Amino acid sequence: MANNHGGAIKLVNSSPTILETNFTGNRSQVNSAGAIYIDSTSSPTLSNNGFYSNSAAQFGGAFFVEDTDLLINGGSFVGNYANYGGAIATQGTMAVSLSNVMALGNEANSSSSSSDSCKKNISCKNPSGNVRSFRFFPLLNKDNKYPAREVVPRKE
Repeated sequence: MANNHGGAIKLVNSSPTILETNFTGNRSQVNSAGAIYIDSTSSPTLSNNGFYSNSAAQFGGAFFVEDTDLLINGGSFVGNYANYGGAIATQGTMAVSLSNVMALGNEANSSSSSSDSCKKNISCKNPSGNVRSFRFFPLLNKDNKYPAREVVPRKE
């Protein structure tokens, strides 16, 4: 749990390889990036990671990316939540590339006019290289009512 950017990881002038890691129940209680914050001087390699039930008070339930490109190859975004950008939020970012990524039940819920990942299409490349548009679909709770919001708190 973080009070500023990055509930699990805050990347500043850093370019690590993050591979086959699950991020579950991380939170940024005051600001943005429930799981990972990426600043303009960072360029991580992100492959086959899972982001489950992460949340941020402001932008990017899983990621907040500032002024740098975001490239993700493989992985899942499931049940992440923020006021803006349920799974991913960017500021000044030039390119976002998602390849072989599954997204389900991410929610942004600031207001009826907010730009959220449940309503916006994202272009992604599938294994054959074709570009497809898909939607981030909301999860339903056990009574089939929208939205289900189960954020598992991180044990400290």
